[in-house]
Amino acid sequence: MKRIERKDIAIDRWDALVNQSSSAQIFDTSTYLDAVAENWCVLVDDAYTKGIALPYTKRLGVETLYTPIFLRNVTLMGVSLTLEALESMLKQEFKVGQLAISIQSNDSYYRYQLIDYQEEIIQSSLGKRMLKRFDKNAFTVRFGQSTKMIERHIKQELPKKIDALNTKTLQTLQQLVEVFSRKNNLHVLEVLKDNEVVGGLFLLESNKRLLYLKGAFTDTSKKEGAMYGAMQQAIEMANNKGLIFDFGGSRVEGVRRFNINLGGKDHFYTFLSWNNAPFWFNWIKKLAIWMKK
Repeated sequence: MKRIERKDIAIDRWDALVNQSSSAQIFDTSTYLDAVAENWCVLVDDAYTKGIALPYTKRLGVETLYTPIFLRNVTLMGVSLTLEALESMLKQEFKVGQLAISIQSNDSYYRYQLIDYQEEIIQSSLGKRMLKRFDKNAFTVRFGQSTKMIERHIKQELPKKIDALNTKTLQTLQQLVEVFSRKNNLHVLEVLKDNEVVGGLFLLESNKRLLYLKGAFTDTSKKEGAMYGAMQQAIEMANNKGLIFDFGGSRVEGVRRFNINLGGKDHFYTFLSWNNAPFWFNWIKKLAIWMKK
């Protein structure tokens, strides 16, 4: 495989590889990578039958493989390599790497949760109680076209709870929502009470999956089961369409428990990390971090 920069990629052929690969995800598509990655390239063969997308940054001439916000992991498609062989290949291209890859190894402990429509869904007692609470509080669920109310709730509720969400990263999320809305991959699920939108979810449909991208609710509605009820509606939508439901995943144990409560099952991936950058580069990075304190 050879490295090809974004401007030189045959995008139709790359996206065809993603669409034809059973292991690929929406994160591997050119549309998603264009929205979230500062730069990206691919390692691919001449026929575009095997490859992997590689998001990266470039600072002071040093390229760093990285995992952008809202991108869980990239996928090696069309070829079976050991994790060691792939890491060796990547190290030849990049001095520094911090990349999540959907290869499971003996050391894998990063997890995300899925619900396969072909399998029995087993909810926890807490999940069942919260869904009953949702029904009791007379919420209404609707699938709409406008994204404004959910975007408003996300901007109001999430930055105070998630450090990584700031003005810049919220712009990235908005770009994802806009571009997939134009491509008709976006589903907007709103939850209302007394004719007022109290929150909702953004869902992306692609590669035989329905992915939970992001959502937010008022604190009061969450206590009344709104988040549980909305996710259950999304899961039922996936089941009715014969899609796997993808919770998106989180390294936060509380989020994982929420997903498990609704019937999600753990799947694992690997996070590769190395640093062969010159001494001066690491020194400048440490100095920059110290000056921000």
